[in-house]
Amino acid sequence: MTTKELIQQEINAIDEQYLDDLYRLIKSFAEAKQRYGKPSFMSRLRAIRIDGPEDFSANLDEYLYDDRRE
Repeated sequence: MTTKELIQQEINAIDEQYLDDLYRLIKSFAEAKQRYGKPSFMSRLRAIRIDGPEDFSANLDEYLYDDRRE
């Protein structure tokens, strides 16, 4: 079954009184996707979070090659 068919199946199961709310939700989702589209490469890069020591970038070689001088 395709995703569209699965969505249609779920819509068919929804009580009639909730269809207006669902329509507004779908409409809002579609408008947001058109407005913002695919995120830019830079916005995706900004979203990357690295969990590491404070001196990670200054001592990257030491962390990559385990060449820490103690």
